[in-house]
Amino acid sequence: MHLDLPDTTRLPRPGEVHGKHYYFVSREEFLRLIDEGAFIEHAEFSGNFYGTSFMTVREVSGAGRRCILDIEAQVRGRLHLHRPQLLTVNGLS
Repeated sequence: MHLDLPDTTRLPRPGEVHGKHYYFVSREEFLRLIDEGAFIEHAEFSGNFYGTSFMTVREVSGAGRRCILDIEAQVRGRLHLHRPQLLTVNGLS
């Protein structure tokens, strides 16, 4: 199993590395990816976008692992979930 590596529009925190902790992208790039249908899920939180791309999940599954999406509880009401049939959700009521 492997945690997802989400895209985000927020700036990197000290010690965070692009492609290791997140994929850091501009707001314009993120909105373009939304329009292209690139995300399994995405949400806006504290003025920044976060999302898990189909590409990330394909990379993980291509390595023979299952991808775990780590979605903050605070975004549940604002979550845009695409292709929910692909996901198993635990811990949500």
